[in-house]
Amino acid sequence: TLSSRSQVSTGGGDSCFVAFTDSHQALHSEHRSSEVKVMLHSLNKAWSLCRNIFPSSVRIPEQLVSFTSNTPLEYLIPTASGAGMYTTLLLDFLVRAHNSFLDECKIVKKETSTEKWPLQQIPIAYVQQLHTLNYEAQLHSIITSHCQYSLITGQGQEVQYDFPGLEKSLVDHFIHGKPRILLEIPYVMYRRDIHGVEQFNKINENFPQIKLSPKIQQEILGELGSMPRLKETLDTLEIVMAFLGTAVGVKVDMKLSTYADNLRMQFSPKIQQHCHLSHVLSLWETLSIALAIQHVMRKQEPFDGINGQFWCQTLTVPQTDNLKHVLRQFKLDQLVVGLFQLISIYIRNATQQEHATSIVDGMQLFKDIYAPDKDPIPLCMEQFPKDITLGQAIETWKYIVHYQNRVEPHPLI
Repeated sequence: TLSSRSQVSTGGGDSCFVAFTDSHQALHSEHRSSEVKVMLHSLNKAWSLCRNIFPSSVRIPEQLVSFTSNTPLEYLIPTASGAGMYTTLLLDFLVRAHNSFLDECKIVKKETSTEKWPLQQIPIAYVQQLHTLNYEAQLHSIITSHCQYSLITGQGQEVQYDFPGLEKSLVDHFIHGKPRILLEIPYVMYRRDIHGVEQFNKINENFPQIKLSPKIQQEILGELGSMPRLKETLDTLEIVMAFLGTAVGVKVDMKLSTYADNLRMQFSPKIQQHCHLSHVLSLWETLSIALAIQHVMRKQEPFDGINGQFWCQTLTVPQTDNLKHVLRQFKLDQLVVGLFQLISIYIRNATQQEHATSIVDGMQLFKDIYAPDKDPIPLCMEQFPKDITLGQAIETWKYIVHYQNRVEPHPLI
């Protein structure tokens, strides 16, 4: 429940500021409040017992002495890195302890009994309380039920244990039938994390991508129309993309709308009609560029989450004059798409030292690591001014959008 809320409600961008108590209040309307309280109590108890057992190389933040109602939500959601990795570490430790105990019990039983004792397996995402070794409440009563007390004159009370009966009861109550847990932690991937070469290549590898035709692109954009609908659809698509990067056993030819239905999300009729999972990146590109262009035409920043200090440097007058001259040699649509990809996928994750690299060299580096079987680099890139750097790429893209709008007005702007 918390994982799905982090994907849909905050998109990961704000989850570090969302306290558990805020999410808990939202869950109250779903009649999940008491259940989540119990889960938080269990998590806190497990953490307090295990945190000092972790290797010394694991540096636990000071704010994670315990989990409280004010703990940021991002610490409660398992992720492969960042704040959520501490929850992942705890899950890993508990699952290994559980499985190790069952394996030892099976070895002992095999040595002392001819009874077959198969161990079932269950993915961690489907674990319920009945699957775990929960002995705290019943252990004392089971032990005392297998004791015989007698009073001996002059010696006081004598206790005799029925060890065979006690062993059988312990095995039957707490061990027999418990499954091994498969350590397949359902990591959350925030929407901000999909804007990377690795994630795009994973999607392309799992679901070989094809381009939407210009006609279908225009139909989809025409149907969505307004900026709010574009943004809403893009948000939904990026959530789907976050899941697709790790999807297993999903048919390549599945309709995008069918996959989205499983996540309880919906797309517009045109997207439902035309788009399969093989069109995801093309649809993302279509929606993202259309939304960014609308931002530019409204004098708003088209790329959020990129450090303006390094990546929003202005063009000089000579550079602008030279760029205007060479743009006549380019297919502007192709240049807009290629440069947009460079900024959204490569520059967004680049190091600060790379801001002085030329756009021409940056495009080549980008091509080498992003879907090398495809060619996002516009033709005639060798004609592009070599003194324009990656640090000026955003301003360059904005200039090209304005230039294109003057010479080839976009029908939907």
